[in-house]
Amino acid sequence: MKVIIVAYNQFELLQMEIEALRLLAGIEERDLIIVDNGSEDGLRQWLEERPGMNYLICDEGGESYSAIVNYAKAEFQIAEDILLLNPCYMILPDSIEEMQRLLYADREIGAVMPKLIHNGSETAGNYTEAVSYIQEGKIASEVNLQQLKLTDGCVMLKRSMLEKVGIFEEKLFLAENVMWDYCVRGIELGYKLFECGSAFFYQIAEKQKGKENKQHALSDRRLLKEKWDMNYFNAIPNTGLLSYITESRETPLRVLEIGCDCGVNLLWVRNHYPNAALYGVEINASVAGVAKCIANVTVGNIEERQMDFGGVTFDYIIFGDVLEHLRDPEGTLNYCKEFLKKGGSILASIPNIMHVSVVRDLLNGNFTYADQGLLDRTHIHFFTYKEILRMLMRTGLEAVEIRMTINGVSQEDREFVSKLMELSEVSDESMFYAYQYLLQARCADGKMCD
Repeated sequence: MKVIIVAYNQFELLQMEIEALRLLAGIEERDLIIVDNGSEDGLRQWLEERPGMNYLICDEGGESYSAIVNYAKAEFQIAEDILLLNPCYMILPDSIEEMQRLLYADREIGAVMPKLIHNGSETAGNYTEAVSYIQEGKIASEVNLQQLKLTDGCVMLKRSMLEKVGIFEEKLFLAENVMWDYCVRGIELGYKLFECGSAFFYQIAEKQKGKENKQHALSDRRLLKEKWDMNYFNAIPNTGLLSYITESRETPLRVLEIGCDCGVNLLWVRNHYPNAALYGVEINASVAGVAKCIANVTVGNIEERQMDFGGVTFDYIIFGDVLEHLRDPEGTLNYCKEFLKKGGSILASIPNIMHVSVVRDLLNGNFTYADQGLLDRTHIHFFTYKEILRMLMRTGLEAVEIRMTINGVSQEDREFVSKLMELSEVSDESMFYAYQYLLQARCADGKMCD
């Protein structure tokens, strides 16, 4: 295995990283490839003084992550597994061995990453403490979780996947976007990606962005949207919504997600309910191509009411940020009730148009659409808490529970909401703070869903 580390003004961190790799994983300098991406902290001189070190110098700096990795692979003729590592992350003891063990546990596994230990109250406060926590068993190993996207901070790529997927997309600049594209390409070719529950890494410093800028981010976004026909590049499951699923792990659930996108929510269900039968509906064929590697996905428009699930009824039907995009959300709920088993649940996350930020802008004459958020330009319907309840009532559903998410509240927000409460008839100021509602609903008493 070869380790590629791209550094930008991270000389001291890099030295610590190299020493940790030597002591904790037995990785010698000959297995390292260090790329200095225009540093000004003495790294270049240090590298040039070490004849046994494999290194590359990007004189101008600001090279794209994809070009750097591709060049390193070609220059050193790498025909092995590769560990891509950012100097701000430190591998903990035994982690590389655990990652390698998982990588070769199944021929379909193409890449793995360790589990990130956060610097917070529930874990250690620094790297030394993190190591002792692992050694003392205070941070328990967890199950291996399949992923849609692996971190660019620390990822191990199998040789066979590297050969089959090919070079990294050189039109992309930022490491996180390069890795997203590569992961999707690997998944479409049948590879599985995993977070290793028994391997850990720890962030010891802020990531250096080098000469990245907003233009790089915008350029990457345009390219990814053009290439994959995706408005969002989401690899994070809606765990708040999915927490309504509370059955025991071995329960053979049947779950359908409407607008399943790449399948990240369904993948969460797969990881936590290995016996679940997973189905999805997705209108975007490009996105569905990824989700089909996870679930039984139908490409189509749910509003055309022509779905055929072969007589299967579902324990859960999920609408994750979907109802606001539909021309007839009520009609769709009525239609989908036909596929609920008796006692089954509708789960939905719905943005709140009554959020303080929208009300403030509206009072100033602004209702400006954006690429994402509460005023996503693809939203057709808008909801408040009361309108959600009315929609459920009209469709013969009743709320089992409705929760809310809140994305931070400033003092300015509180003062503004206090004034709004003097004018409003609502009795609960949280209706102005709720960014999104998460609901579980079932057919109303006395009504059958199947």
